[in-house]
Amino acid sequence: MPKGYKFDESATDDDLIITKNAWLRESRPYHDELLMHQEKCLKYYKGDQTERLQVQSYNSDVVYNRVFEGTETLVPIITGSAHQFLALPGVDSEVAIKNAQQLQKVLARKYTDLDIQKLNEGVARDMILKRFGVLEWGWDIQTDDVCVWWIDPRLVLIPRLRCPANKLPYVGVIEEYSEWEIISLA
Repeated sequence: MPKGYKFDESATDDDLIITKNAWLRESRPYHDELLMHQEKCLKYYKGDQTERLQVQSYNSDVVYNRVFEGTETLVPIITGSAHQFLALPGVDSEVAIKNAQQLQKVLARKYTDLDIQKLNEGVARDMILKRFGVLEWGWDIQTDDVCVWWIDPRLVLIPRLRCPANKLPYVGVIEEYSEWEIISLA
């Protein structure tokens, strides 16, 4: 994080606002540039590859959509194999081995229950078309359990850094709320 910005438990409200505004100023140009490329790729994926208004009436505006074909060929290949979880015991005891086996079963069940394979298909498609994919995990208050959500990368603000995702200093998500949602949250 750049010097002068405060984002921790000792930060005041003004410090948080200054930091958030600095992050927005830093990430917005990169986000807008990415968004331009993402929208162009999505147009191609949806088959809108020609300027249809400029095509003469006697010519066909039909295109062979290799982007769609390639994407929809790759996504099942990328996500098709079933994940195998491996939990190793911390110590060589019967109880630890049994706990590791139970953990493997829980992880496999959560993978199925949360439909992670389907979420991974969306992320793989996003990685091909939008340059990166986003899954967020956390606690779902309604189900009182762990949950995983797919987030559209067009709504994600990140700094322009060459580093792994877990090393980013911040990640922002553009969210929209209806008037009713804001009133009910207050």
